[in-house]
Amino acid sequence: MKIGNYVKWLNYYGQPHPYYSVNMDEFYYNAEIEYITEIIKNKLYFASTHGDETKVLKASAGTLYFTTDEELIYVNYYYDFGPLNLSCLYKFCCQLNTYLCNPSVRRIVYYSSGISPKRIHQILTIAGGSFRKIFNEKNLSLFTPKKDRCDLCIEYEKRNLHEDKWKEHVEDKNRSRDERSKDKDRASKGECILLCMDLQAVKVAPTLNAAKIYFKTNLGCHNVTVYNITSRQATCFCFSEVDTGLSASTFASCAVDYLERHCLFKKLPIVHFV
Repeated sequence: MKIGNYVKWLNYYGQPHPYYSVNMDEFYYNAEIEYITEIIKNKLYFASTHGDETKVLKASAGTLYFTTDEELIYVNYYYDFGPLNLSCLYKFCCQLNTYLCNPSVRRIVYYSSGISPKRIHQILTIAGGSFRKIFNEKNLSLFTPKKDRCDLCIEYEKRNLHEDKWKEHVEDKNRSRDERSKDKDRASKGECILLCMDLQAVKVAPTLNAAKIYFKTNLGCHNVTVYNITSRQATCFCFSEVDTGLSASTFASCAVDYLERHCLFKKLPIVHFV
């Protein structure tokens, strides 16, 4: 619950909010706290402060505030921002366990600044177990997209392809990637337009579990996507099997339509990966 709204409720009605189950005390009136939630009843809380700066909250009677914004820092490999690794999680558990075992500490408030990556780190650190429990109870999962793989790669893994042909295939693949990197550099400098085009796996509509109705009413739907690698803008051409088939003229029509709308007026060389 947002602290500002809760304080307004108290000022107006003079009594706790009926849906707010946590016992009110002096630490709820800390002006630096924007949001707060209970992790362990009447013992452990997670809070978020106003602004993007990491602030130092002073301990009050029986309440301990602590943060790890500047201690547990994720060192990213590329553009990712977390979550924290196991060593950071271990340090946090040791620190939290020390506070929980201290009989003089009545309440513990673990807080984070308003910076989105840091806040996400701290939420996952303190509540990762709860998220995992809810996922398991409700039988939820995260879908991992599968990458398209060529037939030669699969044949080599199954040992149905000679190693010489495999090496030749790898050389062609590396050469293609090098050319694509060069084209990306040219496109980033405004010397050309770099496009990528692909066909999504067929989607059947409507989605039904009854086999008899499914085979009578299913409709194959297709999506051809053209993606500008430099500007990161995508255009999707969606159609069903009633409109047209998957012939060469269909893909050519999509490509020509995209080029006329977005590219030809710029009068730049166009590199199109398919």
